[in-house]
Amino acid sequence: ASCTLDECVETSPACTSCARGTCADVGQTCREDDKDADSLRDWYCVCPYPSVGPATRAGVASCTLDECEETDCNSCSKGTCVDWGQECDDPNTNYASLKDWECLCAAPSVGVARRFGKASCTLDECVETSPACTSCARGTCADAGQECYEVDKDANSLSDWWCLCPPFSDNTGMRAGVASCTLDECEETDCNSCSKGTCVDWGQECDDPNTDAASLSDWTCVCPVPSVGEARIGAVASCTLDECVETSPACTSCARGTCVDVGQTCDDANTNYNSLSDWWCLCPAPSVGVATRAGVASCTLDECVETSPACTSCARGTCVDVGQTCDDANTNYNSLGDWTCLCPAPSVGPATRAGVASCTIDECVETSANCTSCAKGACAAANQTCDDPDTS
Repeated sequence: ASCTLDECVETSPACTSCARGTCADVGQTCREDDKDADSLRDWYCVCPYPSVGPATRAGVASCTLDECEETDCNSCSKGTCVDWGQECDDPNTNYASLKDWECLCAAPSVGVARRFGKASCTLDECVETSPACTSCARGTCADAGQECYEVDKDANSLSDWWCLCPPFSDNTGMRAGVASCTLDECEETDCNSCSKGTCVDWGQECDDPNTDAASLSDWTCVCPVPSVGEARIGAVASCTLDECVETSPACTSCARGTCVDVGQTCDDANTNYNSLSDWWCLCPAPSVGVATRAGVASCTLDECVETSPACTSCARGTCVDVGQTCDDANTNYNSLGDWTCLCPAPSVGPATRAGVASCTIDECVETSANCTSCAKGACAAANQTCDDPDTS
């Protein structure tokens, strides 16, 4: 007889070679290709779709199902992790172990994996230095002396870090780049490198040539106009002001020709720019007098007395040498060449300015006791006439 035996279907205890639920019990399908009654133990378990694996004759198949790779099953990830930029991992690919896949944070982000769903991943782009993070700051801010700050550390929120300007500088920051920060160390008073009024306290001007926030301690004190001197970095400048030389209208304390205009010499004994109105007018040689602070000196010059060669207008013995008297009626140092020679008594004659006087004496007429050579009536007493042919 032609007998058949379906070992997948038959459940009789008499059939010791039959599957009797072996496949079904593990969710597999039993299949027998040759149902001849003499062909025994040729059934095999087939992996349920969409799991895969080699069938085993007369035994359970080794079936696997990677729920991360497979997309045609209800329990599969179907790109859930990938869509979020995460990695999918199925720790147990046994086909009977379902819904155990989990999303893992993609390096270099970190976080807690979540089974059957999106992981909570964070990425601090300010801290992370891995080359894998192309959006990370990786020292961009620190290299510029700035602080890195990330608003949102979610692993999917990229390039949202900011470089922040250091304290006291101006400008708020720059997203994903170095901020343009400025710090005027002359204006700012609350930073260690700032001038804090050093220049102003000395009446000088402060100048910060480079207000980049990274350029510190480069401010200088500059001499106020019209004083001059060398600016000094981070310190008070050495400034001078010669009030005798400076002619700028900005210098209200300067002499500006006060002395020179009256023929005097100006002297500023202390040229420190803070020592003002301390110049003096000095009498020009050979005149003499008292110097006056910040004003014209009272100078005198007696041209009859002064014998210095420097005084070209002085008498220097012109009168005395011919027995006459010298008289300088105006001894003001600017009144020159005004001396006169006076005739000695009892001679008479007009005085001559800056020259010898023309003096005469008639010895017949003059009766003064000062004239020891005069006739004084000697001729008359003898009934004679007196005549002086030369009255010089």
